[in-house]
Amino acid sequence: MAEAKMTQADCDRMKREKANKQTQLNNARSKNQQIDKKIEALREAYTKIIKKRESYRSLKDEEKKFLQGKKLDRKWKGSLYDAYNGTYAASVIQNGQSYYSYLDKQIMDKINSEINRLRNQKYSDTFLGNLQKGINDLDTKIRNFLNIKV
Repeated sequence: MAEAKMTQADCDRMKREKANKQTQLNNARSKNQQIDKKIEALREAYTKIIKKRESYRSLKDEEKKFLQGKKLDRKWKGSLYDAYNGTYAASVIQNGQSYYSYLDKQIMDKINSEINRLRNQKYSDTFLGNLQKGINDLDTKIRNFLNIKV
């Protein structure tokens, strides 16, 4: 089936349309680059939080070993021992659990959710593919009209 005869005005209109679509494609690519930067920053923050959490875990483990050693130390007695072993030790354990829970639920889970949202935003749009297809179609029609490579 033969295409309808094109005029120079049709060709000029398609060139403008192609330029417009190319601008939209460039803008969409730029948006995706910005999304990639946000995702990378979130991944770096996530990694730093994991390191801090592990550092805190090591500190908490050292504190537990210290407390275990004091329990075995028969010389350390009295109200200071009771206060340290009761109040402080319980506080370290309880605060540690709260800290981990806060990191896991409030921080790390939210970072993961935001990374997922950004990735979905980036790939859910078939906008890039549609723009590129539109540019390719217009480019082919223009080249066919002019019989040159545009």
